[in-house]
Amino acid sequence: MLFKRRSGLQRSIRYSRRFQDLVRVLARYGLADLLKIIKVDRSFRRVRRMLKKVHIDVPPETSRWERLRLALEELGPTFIKFGQLLSNRNDILPAELIRELESLQDRVPPFPVEDVHRTIQRDLGRPVHDVFRSFDDVAVASASIAQVHKAQLHDGTVVAVKVQRPGLRDLVDTDLDILMGLARLVEAYVRSSRLLNPTGFVQEFRERLFEELDFSLEAQSIRRFTVMFSKSKDVRVPVVYRDLCSDRIVTMEYIEGTRMTEVIRSREGRFDKKELARKGANIMLEQVYLHGFFHGDPHPGNLMVLPGNVICFLDFGAMGRLRPRERQALNETVLGLVDMDTVRVTDALLDLTEGDPALNRARLEDAVFDLIDEYSSSSLEDLDLGTLFQQLVGLAVSFGLRVPTRLLVMIKATITIEGVGRNLDPEFQPIELLKTFARRIILERLRPERLAKDAATTGLDLMETLRTLPRDAQDLIGKARSGKLSLGFKVEGLDPLMHTLDAISFRLVFGIVLAALMIASALITQAGLPPTWNDLSVIGLGGFLVSGLLGMGFLFSLLSRVFRRH
Repeated sequence: MLFKRRSGLQRSIRYSRRFQDLVRVLARYGLADLLKIIKVDRSFRRVRRMLKKVHIDVPPETSRWERLRLALEELGPTFIKFGQLLSNRNDILPAELIRELESLQDRVPPFPVEDVHRTIQRDLGRPVHDVFRSFDDVAVASASIAQVHKAQLHDGTVVAVKVQRPGLRDLVDTDLDILMGLARLVEAYVRSSRLLNPTGFVQEFRERLFEELDFSLEAQSIRRFTVMFSKSKDVRVPVVYRDLCSDRIVTMEYIEGTRMTEVIRSREGRFDKKELARKGANIMLEQVYLHGFFHGDPHPGNLMVLPGNVICFLDFGAMGRLRPRERQALNETVLGLVDMDTVRVTDALLDLTEGDPALNRARLEDAVFDLIDEYSSSSLEDLDLGTLFQQLVGLAVSFGLRVPTRLLVMIKATITIEGVGRNLDPEFQPIELLKTFARRIILERLRPERLAKDAATTGLDLMETLRTLPRDAQDLIGKARSGKLSLGFKVEGLDPLMHTLDAISFRLVFGIVLAALMIASALITQAGLPPTWNDLSVIGLGGFLVSGLLGMGFLFSLLSRVFRRH
């Protein structure tokens, strides 16, 4: 059984009750069929007994996807985060499920303050009241991974102290083992799951989640953000106190301001909402397209507004990173969309995705043209940049291309910040802003420092090529003179044809050998070659018997192939 071969999942089932909790929760929410689809009930007798005992505990009018969302919330941090990452996959998951996953609540009661004190003393090496002048024991915010307390340093600076929940890493590690085992079963029993690549998705989720659990990385992200926007008057980044941070604690400046959620609801004129919409989108575009490092969850609750329409980002746990090649391809996509250049957008889309050898490039280009042409006839008010990128990703998936999760997180962040802009200003036009930003991308490429750097890199590459050219040419000529120069060609896609030719050749040779055996047996029998039995050659009779059996086997094989095809 597949479960028996999965040591990680087997270990989780044997040494903890976590898997039983998962089964019980899914059954209570009427989702036991999800386990049956992947044959979990057949693999474990205990699961079958549990499913018989547990009764559904939700109103019948509750939709299936809402029940799944409630189950994930009850299962805790790993499954909440997993659902949030799945909400990026609107290219292949139903819209109703995406809506429920997007509304996952990550608010839980705070854990005891005694645990907070123990973590601070263990990680920072001093008791809480030696580290801080004062420490508020009542958490100002609490989520499934950590909670935040307000404190004051000895110099009077007010700070926010984010402390991770105790025992969280062991729980997450167990949950991830379970998820990986379930992902393998999904791949084995649900054929349509190949588009999601369940095991690859869980592995990527594992890496992202452990990064998020390492608070020292969050402190680094805040410092990197500070450098990125050091010259900007529109962005405020909290100061991080490095000596008061660890892999489970982040201590940063406590910033007083107005939450973006309150600004959106407010009818007062304290803030310029149109200006905030424009600034927020511009800041997000700069993060993605100029720096390749962006806030992965810029929802209104993670944005603070300060006097002067200054925007402050909060919670740097979920950050997105783009590789230089991906950022370059995204820039090409933007420039192609602005210029309505189908070829450029198609090239960029192929650079952003993992290719399919059998891809029909011409058909993909036609589909991209149809999409861009449809948007070209729409008014700017109807266009959303995030939605446009979503449709491009949907095209890629429909052509068998695989989309990296990093790109999906970027698209989700873009959609989120566009939603913030629309809520602030109903007339907000992100595509018009994109056209303005495209000019900035071009100017960025033409900066003297950038041109000088590119020229220097190209020059060094050219010098290295020229330096090794005489030696390479000499080696090539020497191989040609000695007859050791050979050219190799590799033609893709001929394996099925070669297999068919091999089968035809085998049947042809087999038929010739069989006919030769029968003719030889007839000649031997006619000649009466001894030894004989009833005046018939025994060797000839044996030849007829062998050829008869081989002929019947060959005929049976051919007929079975014909019946299988029909």
